[in-house]
Amino acid sequence: MTRARALVVLFATIALTVGGPMAAAAQPSGGTTTPRSVQDAPSRLSITVEQLTPRVVTTDTPSITVVAKLTNNSERAIDDLDVRLERGAPLTSESKLRDALTQTKPDQTERSRFLEAGSLRPGASTTVTLAVSVNGADNTLKINRPGVYQLWVNVNGQPAGTKDAANLGYANLLLPVISAPVNGSAPSPPAPKPRVPAGVTMMWPLVDERPRIVQTVGDREVLADEGLTASLAPGGRLFSLVNAADLAIAKNPALGQSLCFAVDPDLLATVAAMAKGYLVRVGDGPPAPGIGVAPATQWLDRVRRLTNGKCVLALPYADVDLDALSRAGAGHLQTQAMSAGTDRVREVLAPVQPQPGLLWPVGGTLEQRTVSDLSHHGPVSVVVDPAKLRRDTGRTPYLLRSGLPAGSRALAYDQLTSSLLAGDNGTAQGLAASQNGLAAVLFRAAWGGADSMLITPPRRWTATSADLEALLDGVSLLADQQYVAPKPVQRLMTDPTAGTAEGMEYGAQDSTSEVAGSITAEVMRVNAVQRDLLGAMAKDAALQVEPHTLVTPLQFGLLRATSSAWRADPAGGHRAAEAVDGQVRELLGRVQVEVPGRPASLASRESRFSVTVRNSLPVLVQVRIVVARTAGLSTKQPPDITVAAGHARTEWVDAEVLRSGRFAVTVSITTPGHTPFSQPKKLDLSSTEYGTITLAVTWTAGGLLVLLSGLRIFRRVRANRAAKADTPSID
Repeated sequence: MTRARALVVLFATIALTVGGPMAAAAQPSGGTTTPRSVQDAPSRLSITVEQLTPRVVTTDTPSITVVAKLTNNSERAIDDLDVRLERGAPLTSESKLRDALTQTKPDQTERSRFLEAGSLRPGASTTVTLAVSVNGADNTLKINRPGVYQLWVNVNGQPAGTKDAANLGYANLLLPVISAPVNGSAPSPPAPKPRVPAGVTMMWPLVDERPRIVQTVGDREVLADEGLTASLAPGGRLFSLVNAADLAIAKNPALGQSLCFAVDPDLLATVAAMAKGYLVRVGDGPPAPGIGVAPATQWLDRVRRLTNGKCVLALPYADVDLDALSRAGAGHLQTQAMSAGTDRVREVLAPVQPQPGLLWPVGGTLEQRTVSDLSHHGPVSVVVDPAKLRRDTGRTPYLLRSGLPAGSRALAYDQLTSSLLAGDNGTAQGLAASQNGLAAVLFRAAWGGADSMLITPPRRWTATSADLEALLDGVSLLADQQYVAPKPVQRLMTDPTAGTAEGMEYGAQDSTSEVAGSITAEVMRVNAVQRDLLGAMAKDAALQVEPHTLVTPLQFGLLRATSSAWRADPAGGHRAAEAVDGQVRELLGRVQVEVPGRPASLASRESRFSVTVRNSLPVLVQVRIVVARTAGLSTKQPPDITVAAGHARTEWVDAEVLRSGRFAVTVSITTPGHTPFSQPKKLDLSSTEYGTITLAVTWTAGGLLVLLSGLRIFRRVRANRAAKADTPSID
């Protein structure tokens, strides 16, 4: 092999290692041959930890069990798979804890014996179960003191076509140890307990992946798809969030004090509509009946029971991007999102009353214009990213000195725990994320000196029910051991402030993550049209339909178009805005000009022709008739008319004929605010009458003809007289 080829193979080997850089495994106690560096790139192998029991180690924990799934994602078979657990030294600082999840696996570790896992064909998967003693005499991790440990599932194997075994990768997570099991010696002291258990408060988000309602047909909502049905059913994401909280609180009712359910009002409204019967859009055809009535009913009933007597935060309707709306100058939409959100939560979850004065912004901060827009709401408590506080001193809760009304405060969330739950720092979501977050809670309480922790998981959390329940059970265990204590969010909002901050930073990265400006611009345009339409409508005494019942679904549709869900999906936001635009145009199109079957005749020079407007809406509509300029015809602007619901009205337009012949007159109708209702129509008119100009031209021509004729006669008479005068007389 040439030197150049050897270098290529070496770099390929390093680049394709899964889970981190390739590390040669040490000689295992079970007698397996030590893997050496391979002469070809190792196969791509994914390792997913599916179970970890227990999640927290105590003196009563003789062993831990890990179930991992191995999947061969390469085009080669892998033979002689060996799997084992390894652990590092206790992590003694926050920086080491963060680094442990991204750095190369350290050399100093304790290892279990290898477990032989056979072979894997390309694309195949296998599940392995590792049961390892915590601090025993054999096959042990030798954990003999409390701490937070880095734990690996390490996999070696021999890809087909290679000469030697290789390290194929590892899965990395944290293991919290309160106290170590005894192994024939004096027990080690437990982890240091805080003088007062650290308060734990956790936001528990109930937010759909994206808004689902696309239209209202009669009294039923039309959903874009059945994705929400799957989420509400057992095993679905939203089901898991409710199920895990419900089961954990049933085991430890005090845990309910630490949770504040952050609910998207649009999600509640959508599920309530599903429970009554709904429709689902099917391609370009008519919508079909939905299949999620039962899951929606059951989920909503469970949410009502779960949240009764608990903290509930009403997020802005559809979880709108408040900062994007402020930047677009849509303060009225912000106000509607806030007020409608609170009202809808009260309506659906009665007798629950949402927590007033609490905000949880999407990006953990607020732009200054948003702060100004919200200032009329009175003092608020804002859940913020501590890195976004400006000139902060002390600790949370912080008194905000500028921007918001006096008495407003910043509730800084625990950035370490929250980021680990979100799968930041290179970790994956799922079991690893929930496990790492739980380990961070113990670290904060025992070694981090925290007296209070506000935890904010991902807004659209994807953890399984088992992982969520394990997280809450772990927090309950720490509470039983007096490391933490549930702390209601209301106390964070009312306890004396412990620090101050001048305000919140909002940088370029924050602004670029907002809902796209092109989306909010379209929303503002459509909003102006629907507001003008609303101003042109009034209740008809015969039908008693309030105009807002026609427009309110459009307003909610515009809020859905500015949902924070579209931060990562601008195309979806544009589709949502375009859908509302189409519905507004459909309403406008129900007021039309009727075209008669034959041309209308203008009987005289100054005449009139009729324009008939039909209103198919169930409300009164004010209409302005606009006649385009037409050569040979002059018209006067008729007064605005009111057309009754479901009726037609004819209005006469005064006209002056300037020539005879046929005319194609373009007639359009608008609101008094100049918003067009439907497409302009052409009316055919005909006239045999002379107009003013024609008559003037005719009389002028006649006058000239008479004048010229008289002049000719005069010249002839004068010529004849002159001739007679020149002729000599004969005596």
